[in-house]
Amino acid sequence: MFFQNINYITIVIAGVVSMGIGFAWYSKAIFGQRFLKEVCPSPEEIAKAGEGMSKADMVKSYGTSFVLALITAFVLSSLLNSLVVVGIWGVIVLAVLMWLAFSVPTGITLVLYGKRDSWALFAINSGYYLVTIVVSALIVAIFG
Repeated sequence: MFFQNINYITIVIAGVVSMGIGFAWYSKAIFGQRFLKEVCPSPEEIAKAGEGMSKADMVKSYGTSFVLALITAFVLSSLLNSLVVVGIWGVIVLAVLMWLAFSVPTGITLVLYGKRDSWALFAINSGYYLVTIVVSALIVAIFG
């Protein structure tokens, strides 16, 4: 059944790891500079971006992101408990299929119809979602 045998500790661990991946992924050392350039194309917008978010807004944004990471890990755990998934490669295939089914179409739709979304921004964000979904799936499958 969907909600039996769920290890909530691994869900929290997967959520924390997802947040850590996000901090690294969007840091200046990896994709942060390019992400900022895609989101704020002009130097004026880049300068305003740093000023625009209060500490309370950041706490709310990070808190919401963490809850969403927990939801993703919970759904992955539920699916892995309900489907016949064989081995690590089966877990990875399931995670990639979830990414292809839910994340990629949403991202491409934003590029096609959004005014500010670009293929580079899609690649950065989509890559992040792929990595976090796969890592979360591996965490809940191996330790859950």
